[in-house]
Amino acid sequence: MLEVTDIYYNNGSLNVINSLSFLLKDGKFLAITGENGSGKSTLLDILSTVLKPSSGQIFFQGKEVYGDLFWYRRQIGISFGAPSGFYPRLNAIDNLVLFSFLKGNKLTEKEAKKLALATGLKELDIDKPYANYSLGMRQRLHLARACQAYHPLWILDEPTNGLDSEGIGFLSAKIQEHCANNGMVICVSHNKDFIAKHRHQEVKLLKHGIDNQ
Repeated sequence: MLEVTDIYYNNGSLNVINSLSFLLKDGKFLAITGENGSGKSTLLDILSTVLKPSSGQIFFQGKEVYGDLFWYRRQIGISFGAPSGFYPRLNAIDNLVLFSFLKGNKLTEKEAKKLALATGLKELDIDKPYANYSLGMRQRLHLARACQAYHPLWILDEPTNGLDSEGIGFLSAKIQEHCANNGMVICVSHNKDFIAKHRHQEVKLLKHGIDNQ
């Protein structure tokens, strides 16, 4: 369970997030919606601890996340999308194994290859360096890193960007499987059809971070 309590975030001149609270239970999908500039990406940065809130608290499975950041970061799978986020000279398998190791997990090369192929990456492509990947290929690799069972919470920012129908189908199936196994998903997406496929709760952000759940 993820509990966000009275979160504020000020960027120095504006309250981007203003008194936001919500509860996400195990097995649930949360859609973050709102106009451009309403703070959706900022909220994802806060939930993934890229940014620290100006005030308020975040609890995951009953523990305050800033009490043990290393533990919390091992619990979350993040996909903030292409084009960056991986080592450009490494191929798909090497990148997946490396990032798994950095989070304290032990993904084998065989497991990494199976995961990469499952996202729709082709056998011919997984040995290419990340720098040579198209937008769609990069997005698939981001999802392969995020959408792993040992991450109870997935945080996804525009995960369908650059994906064809096959890729979106893979992502939808992974989300449904994850939630069925009591995993949690938080997603920002302008793809309304994609969001509508999943039973979800919604947090709607208005301009200047005002919450309108």
